[in-house]
Amino acid sequence: MKKIEDVPKQQPQATLTVKTVGMILDYIRTNGLQAGDLLPPESRFVNILGVSRVILREACCYLKGLGVLTSRRGSGFRIEQASFADVIQQVLTQVFPLNRQHFDELYELRRYLEIGTVAQSVMAATEEDKKRIQAALNKFSQLISQPEIPMSDYLLVEHDFHQAIMMPGKCRLLNIINAAINTFFAASEELNDQLFRSDRAKLQLELQEHQMIASAFFLGWPDVAEMCLKKHLRQPAKGNIVP
Repeated sequence: MKKIEDVPKQQPQATLTVKTVGMILDYIRTNGLQAGDLLPPESRFVNILGVSRVILREACCYLKGLGVLTSRRGSGFRIEQASFADVIQQVLTQVFPLNRQHFDELYELRRYLEIGTVAQSVMAATEEDKKRIQAALNKFSQLISQPEIPMSDYLLVEHDFHQAIMMPGKCRLLNIINAAINTFFAASEELNDQLFRSDRAKLQLELQEHQMIASAFFLGWPDVAEMCLKKHLRQPAKGNIVP
């Protein structure tokens, strides 16, 4: 395992802490530690990793904040049974405000998750879910008939439709990502002050694609829903519509 002393000394403490986080995770993985196992005592662990007590404590506290570790006074740090969704939620909570790069990456991740779970959503959709999808479809149709469309309103109805079709699948990770995307929308003054300028043909195509996806839900055709969603979320990713 590579020690921190091998890293150039001019790097700031924050970088050393991040590197130590990686080393702790590497230690857990290579030693096959499981939930409930204790990390080595601090006095020994600093020698194993080649870091100071301050850096080790900062790194462990960071992992504790992510739900990867837990601790009790006098008993050291213990591996926690954290789910991937829990870790992602903690990370997104700490990375705020989101910037445009975060937004694009989240949108791309959402794209893959939606395509991967839409068939399950179709099969699980109840009549109440279908009513929610139809309501979201109607809101989108009404909005694009307006002569001027605020960018924030366009993104909201687009997001609401995708939220409606994904809700039956009960993908917690997707819900977490959607919440983070909503936070970005709400915090973006640029989007809130902007009008969505696009030709009517493109907006009508968006509506038709929504209608095709919704129809697949209403008919209970998971394969068709997946095919239509792939077309709707084709490259470039939908997030790239934001100027």
